[in-house]
Amino acid sequence: MERTIAYYLKGTEDFESEYLVELSVAEISKIWEAEEGDAEYLNIYPVGEAQKAAVEKLLGEKLDLNKYDYYLETHQEG
Repeated sequence: MERTIAYYLKGTEDFESEYLVELSVAEISKIWEAEEGDAEYLNIYPVGEAQKAAVEKLLGEKLDLNKYDYYLETHQEG
């Protein structure tokens, strides 16, 4: 399983780039206040103001929420 923070031009589906991230289910649950049920957390979670600081710390980069839409995406490998 691979997790990325992908970002798209604001208000479009125009993919810009993505960051590979290491996040545990517990970390995802904490940052996104995700509900239990999907043990693998295969959902796509948007990064908003509530998650911005935690994601910036994770990436070591500043996010531009005015220019891009960011999402935590989980991909099944293989």
